[in-house]
Amino acid sequence: MKKYLLILSVPVLLAGCGTSSVKPNRVAERAPISGAHTANNRCVDDFAVLKEVNPAKFKTYQGQFNSINLNYEFYKNNAARMDKDQKELMTMELNSKLHLVCARVKNADYSEIQKKINLVSAL
Repeated sequence: MKKYLLILSVPVLLAGCGTSSVKPNRVAERAPISGAHTANNRCVDDFAVLKEVNPAKFKTYQGQFNSINLNYEFYKNNAARMDKDQKELMTMELNSKLHLVCARVKNADYSEIQKKINLVSAL
């Protein structure tokens, strides 16, 4: 259960990336002090990069993360009234969607960075 709550808390962190008061470099600074990046921190870092390299895609994925956040809030507010199977299904679906959006963000980052590399290579 704690693992699910930890994983489900990532959208809350990711939503913070989109606010004007949080700068991408500040998000990256929240990584563990040991320097080891977990998959969740990697997603946050990738999302921060995307904000810089493609603001339009950033807004698209920000909307998807916001949707995950809303569903996480629903889960958090109603978990006490759900049975074991409902909780499991909800957490599995939220985790799946979170990983999917993180993969989309990572792919968008690679595409945008590749465009920048091609421009440099053409010099």
